[in-house]
Amino acid sequence: MRYRVRNARQEDVAEITAMLKKTSTEPRFALIGPEEYIKRYMRKPYYNQENHLLLLHDGEIVGELLASQDVGYGVLKNNSVGVRISIVPEHLNPETVSLLLGQVEERLGRSGFDEMQTTVTQNPELERILQDLGFKYDSSGYWMVKDDTELPRIEAVEGLTVRKMGAEEIERFYELVNLAFSTEPNWQPYTYEDFAEKYIYPSYVDFNGYFFAELRGRFVGTVAAWAHEEKNLKGLDGGEIRALGVVPECRNLGIGKHLMMGALRYLIARGMRKFYLGTDSYNLPALRIYSYFGFRVFREHRRYRKTIGTESAVR
Repeated sequence: MRYRVRNARQEDVAEITAMLKKTSTEPRFALIGPEEYIKRYMRKPYYNQENHLLLLHDGEIVGELLASQDVGYGVLKNNSVGVRISIVPEHLNPETVSLLLGQVEERLGRSGFDEMQTTVTQNPELERILQDLGFKYDSSGYWMVKDDTELPRIEAVEGLTVRKMGAEEIERFYELVNLAFSTEPNWQPYTYEDFAEKYIYPSYVDFNGYFFAELRGRFVGTVAAWAHEEKNLKGLDGGEIRALGVVPECRNLGIGKHLMMGALRYLIARGMRKFYLGTDSYNLPALRIYSYFGFRVFREHRRYRKTIGTESAVR
């Protein structure tokens, strides 16, 4: 088959979102429309049209590659760029993946990036092709679910208080999230606007579900709880736990369990009976907390990395 590649344009977005509905195993792409796609993936300062490629066959869009420091999983650091690859199954092969990656890799290197990262959800064929092209498995991200309202007993922590955030304290919440997540290997601190896009502007945000942990009068942790009464763009309906974090010097004291308890009690009071959260395979302390509260893994996405400029096994 003969393929050609060109840069994406805003007027292509309706066709891109239609293609993603046929292609992606991620629920968010089954629900996303053109307007939401533009808002999420074509926003400055991260978006560059030169790094947004479409794969065409007989004039039809059958694949897409978007390279950006922000491709929907948070902003990457350390001169890494995220690459999202989506190709209609009957056109997924080493030729098409190489064609898209080959057009963007050299350009990214000239722009000062050292590494490409990509995530794959339930697509063994794409994983195999990426490994042949020099990508190496790094870690996994998990979506976890708890489908009951049972809450375990937890031990008291002397001097600890978990309380709701006041709406006027949102900037303090923002600063504490950046501090609590500062040790994450792939995470870059939020700008305030990036934070606002995720934690202030969405219609489901209720500041009554935002909590602080205070230890002897000092702010040491955060958690956000969102009540989704209908499926959101992740395909989730129920309570969602976000931004559960404790500042590095106050970890392993039981603070995370108390934050989780406050978030779950809030969601149960809102009528939620199922609860979701996302985490990483290397975050063992967080996984222990989530398992303690009855969360289990229901979906995995696997991360791969490639140093820009290294040789590929496929020719």
